[in-house]
Formats: sequence, C-alpha cells, structure tokens
Amino acid sequence: EKALPSENKARLAEAKVLIEAGDVDKAEPLLRTILTAEPNHPEAGVLLAQLLAFSQPDEALALVEAAAFAGPQYLQIQEAVRTLAHLQSVTKAPETLPDDPVKTAYVQAAEAVLRRNFDAALEGFIDVIQRNRYYDDDTSRKACIALFVLLGDQHPSVRTYRRRFDMAL
Repeated sequence: EKALPSENKARLAEAKVLIEAGDVDKAEPLLRTILTAEPNHPEAGVLLAQLLAFSQPDEALALVEAAAFAGPQYLQIQEAVRTLAHLQSVTKAPETLPDDPVKTAYVQAAEAVLRRNFDAALEGFIDVIQRNRYYDDDTSRKACIALFVLLGDQHPSVRTYRRRFDMAL
C-alpha cells in the first residue's frame, strides 16, 4: 500500500504544497475529495482541520477527533484545534468562567481569535499570562501556542509576538 501510487497520495502531496504556499482555497477541496474517498484518512483530516480551525471550529474539532491516530507530527495541530474550539465555547458562554480581574481581557482575546484579529488576541493572551497565567487552566498560554502552530513561523503576528510571549513566561 505504501509503495503503490494512488490518486489520494498525489492529492495529499499537492494539498501540502498548497498549504505551505498559503493557497488554502485550493487545498481545501483536495482534502475534502480525499476524505470523501477515504473518510478515515487521518492526515487529510488533520490538515483540513487546520484549514478550518478559525472559520469552522466545530467541524475542525470533529475532524481532529476522528483523526486521533494521524501520527506524532500532527499532535500540535490537533491540540491547537482543540484549544480554538475551547475558545469558541468560552465566547459563547463567558459566564461559565471563574470571576477574576483578567476574565474580561481573556474573553476579549478569545473573541479576537474568532474575528481573526491575531495581534489583538496575542496581545490579550500575553496580558492575561502576565497577570494570572493559570486562569482557565492555563488556556492563554495554550492559545498563544495554538496560534503560533496554526499561523506558522512566517506569519507577521507570530513574528511580532513570539518573543513577547516567551518573555512573559
């Protein structure tokens, strides 16, 4: 199976190249085609989840959970998608969070993630880390790492906030 060529292997390779190039609009249909042919394809599921993490976090979470055994190289992406799904639930029900002086900043940072305002999100999460690192089970730290993983090292927000994040820890 590993040695034989297949259409889905070629599609997956092409999708990876497109994702690296930042052309997610072309990568998404390729990954969906693979998942239509092989619904339990773990690699395609995780990569599609990565693409959908900001726009459709519920679908991304379902894909990540279905691809539980995609391989160790995808663990960071899987955890990042889980963190974003948690942030979405936080924005829907902020009253479930414990009262704390950082609560408002934390919820605003979570909302900024969903609006794709990554600078505001990272700024807010770093502020929460500095004031109460372990608020909501250390999710501000996890959220920063999730953004770094999903956006990639070359994203301007990652380049701006990575050092500040490291210093805040």
